Amino acid sequence: MFKRTKNLINNIRIAVDFISHDRRQRHEHELQAEIKYCTKQQIEKRNSLLKSITLDASTMFDELIDQKAKERALAKDELDKFDLMISLFVRNYKEELNVLHNEKDALLEEKNELYKKTNELKGQISYAFEKKDEAYRELNQAKNGIDSWHAKSKRTTWLLGNSARKLPRHSLFGQSHGDLDSYKNERDSAYNDVIKAKSEIGSLKEKQRRYFSSINQMKESVGNIFNKINEVKNDRSKMYELKNAGHTKRNLQIERDKIFNNFGMILSELNKFNLRKNEYIEFERGKRGLNDLEMEIKELEEGKAEFLKSFDDSENEISRIRQHRDEWLQKHNADQ
Repeated sequence: MFKRTKNLINNIRIAVDFISHDRRQRHEHELQAEIKYCTKQQIEKRNSLLKSITLDASTMFDELIDQKAKERALAKDELDKFDLMISLFVRNYKEELNVLHNEKDALLEEKNELYKKTNELKGQISYAFEKKDEAYRELNQAKNGIDSWHAKSKRTTWLLGNSARKLPRHSLFGQSHGDLDSYKNERDSAYNDVIKAKSEIGSLKEKQRRYFSSINQMKESVGNIFNKINEVKNDRSKMYELKNAGHTKRNLQIERDKIFNNFGMILSELNKFNLRKNEYIEFERGKRGLNDLEMEIKELEEGKAEFLKSFDDSENEISRIRQHRDEWLQKHNADQ
């Protein structure tokens, strides 16, 4: 029994100690990987070779490439200029202007209709305010009638009141509760009329707001159309200027084709210089051993990754656990 308890305690102590022990083992494994698969020297040499090859390639080709790139940009600008001039000759300005004027007229007509509706709304809103004021007057009259009825019912008889008298439910000539009910009905009816008038005013004003918003949008749209009309007229004027200068669509197209052919040749030469630069870099990479060096770096990095991964293999972990247990038992048995 004692031996079994002692073994159980030892097993727990061994397991706890193994955690820190294995952490140290992993650190040692990582240090071995850094030493065994170190690529620092190869990377420095690779960077130096790559810098040297790139510099030599730039010295040989960049001036030619930059010159052709400038020629390409100038030819592209010239090509765009002729494309724009040719486009001025192929447009139907009359049709474009007719479409824009029709859009403008339709918007102006719609805007005028909205203005008419807003003017009609002004009268409706004014009438709704009158109804609201009338409803308030009737409401105040009914409230005054209620207040007067209560005041009379509380005044003494010598002030023509009915204090301490029992008032009938209905009476043709004297004060009665029926009069109070009538005032209250008038008050409630007038209050409902006030609510309805306010609601109607709010609805009409919201409709007015939507009309004004639509009018403002139409004004903006009409302004945009006027700008487009002016742009079309300006383009038409430019076309007339070109004609007066002796240009035609045909001769502009001929010039444009020449520029396009020249642009194609410049682009071809630019691509050729870029290709020659890339070919030179590839050739020098092989000649100076850069490709082999990069392959060596890659193999070292892959070897390092595999070496690091091997630490977590199940067999290695079992082996470390057994070795640690044996060493721990030997040490603690020797201490006893």
